[in-house]
Amino acid sequence: MYQFSLTFLLCLTVFFFFLQFKVKADAKLFNQLLMPALVYLIRTLFFFGIGVVPGVISSVIFAMPPTIRLTTLGIREVPADLVEAANACGSTTKQKLFKVQLPLATKTIMEGINQSIMLSLSMVVIASLVGAPGLGAEVYRAVSRLEVGTDFEAGISIVILAIILELIKEYFGNYSNQRA
Repeated sequence: MYQFSLTFLLCLTVFFFFLQFKVKADAKLFNQLLMPALVYLIRTLFFFGIGVVPGVISSVIFAMPPTIRLTTLGIREVPADLVEAANACGSTTKQKLFKVQLPLATKTIMEGINQSIMLSLSMVVIASLVGAPGLGAEVYRAVSRLEVGTDFEAGISIVILAIILELIKEYFGNYSNQRA
């Protein structure tokens, strides 16, 4: 669980870093989405050895692109006349971003966060191959021993965790839409 939490928090931190500088690297992000998860895991394994660190780093690299791509898409879909009206009122770039563009792009941003959550949860099982503890390790251990009941329990736990995180995301998405 802590591996997923750390991955998700790092992913959001990198996302806000890219948001501040409005990085527009769609081609690179698209190529990153096409790479299999094991490619990142093998590369980080060489640098950091066996354990939690390569799992977290490869999870961040694997789960970050959808959030960045969907955020830039949401900001680009904001009607130009609203941005022009903010310019006419004398808004700074930061005010335009936080008061006009982000509130109107909230739904698309939430979908990007949803994609990052799902990709992080998928990496939990893959990261257990290099020794990362958690629910993924339980799934891996049960599959390797052919323990169907334990495998089912661990898999259902990951699904329930995904459902709970989806409900939390929906709550915050609806809350921010009501405020806007």
